[in-house]
Amino acid sequence: MKKLLCLVLLLSGCAHLGDWKINGIPAERFKEAGAKEYFQLAGGAGLSILTHWLGHVAFLEIQGAEWHQDGLSEVYTAKDLTESENRCMGRSGFVAQLLGGAALKWSPWSESWWVTGYHIGTAAEIITYPLHGHEIGDLETIRQYGGDAEFEYGLYSLTALWLMGPY
Repeated sequence: MKKLLCLVLLLSGCAHLGDWKINGIPAERFKEAGAKEYFQLAGGAGLSILTHWLGHVAFLEIQGAEWHQDGLSEVYTAKDLTESENRCMGRSGFVAQLLGGAALKWSPWSESWWVTGYHIGTAAEIITYPLHGHEIGDLETIRQYGGDAEFEYGLYSLTALWLMGPY
């Protein structure tokens, strides 16, 4: 929780540096954005969340694991997977989001409202993940099967912030 608070303070401090941009779009343009632009931002954020889910589903399907959807959670039988595979299951949503974001960052649409929404959605989901109240979520799955969830959470968060940068 302390790490998340420090990150929020760092970001709010960066906003006062003057020429602040999100994904190459000057912050001032957000004030002038209309419904069309905000719809594109929301669509990109929605796709980011869908990509996270698809990362888990793709991993489980590739592994041939038995699974089903229960609300917002993919429920699978952990004993059917090795410890390493269980850790990868926990990572698969974050990794899918970040790989999708990296591909979009170097695409011809990199500074579009839609891609900006994708990056904002990715950063928002990953950075606030510990606050979502998952009983057994992705980070707990990584931790439970021997991974360093805190390190990975920090790495994923920093990568998500980097995706929102202008470079």
